[in-house]
Amino acid sequence: MDWITHYLVAFITGRKLRLDKEQMMAITLGSLILDIDIIYYLFPGTIIPVHGTLTHTLLGASVLCLLAAVAMFVWKKRNFAHIIGLGIVTHLGLDMINTMSIFDSGKMLLFPISGALFSLADYIPYPNIVWALMTSAVFTVSLSMLAKYIYNRDYPWRVWFDERPIVAYWRGFANYYFHVLPRTVMRYGIRLLTAMLSMSIFLHGSIETETSTERHQRPQ
Repeated sequence: MDWITHYLVAFITGRKLRLDKEQMMAITLGSLILDIDIIYYLFPGTIIPVHGTLTHTLLGASVLCLLAAVAMFVWKKRNFAHIIGLGIVTHLGLDMINTMSIFDSGKMLLFPISGALFSLADYIPYPNIVWALMTSAVFTVSLSMLAKYIYNRDYPWRVWFDERPIVAYWRGFANYYFHVLPRTVMRYGIRLLTAMLSMSIFLHGSIETETSTERHQRPQ
């Protein structure tokens, strides 16, 4: 499954369980942490294991769960191990659905004890059809719930990133430089031009008066 689906399923699960914000962070972290082995694609041909192998075993998932729980405890001073573990379970569950397709031959869940691949295709008849139906159901439900949450202004990305302060800052910036500042410049500019025009008229009148006076004072 893709990262967005993993995240959405964990988000929906957390909302149904009425988790608080920090617990939502923990469950969504657990839903994505197994795919940390995606760095394989940055270093192809190295000793780094292929994506979807080592971290997608019971041992690898347990180690990552422990590391994430320690990191969250240091950060938030709370134990989130069970919540992170729930996120990991949702990840593995979605990935096991993929084992019914032709794109995934299975997961080595018991590695390093056993290198056997576990696949639901070995236990379910017509696995490709079941896979197509289940993935369609997951995507449909996820998108429907996403639309519902967005409609209710409960945005999934705000678990980790709240864009509202940044939007408010740039909105204020734009409002000042495109509305307040031009109006202020125009207002004071008009006042300055009015003052300069008044001063010009006054000076012109004064000069005309002085000139007229000098003419009258000249001896005939």
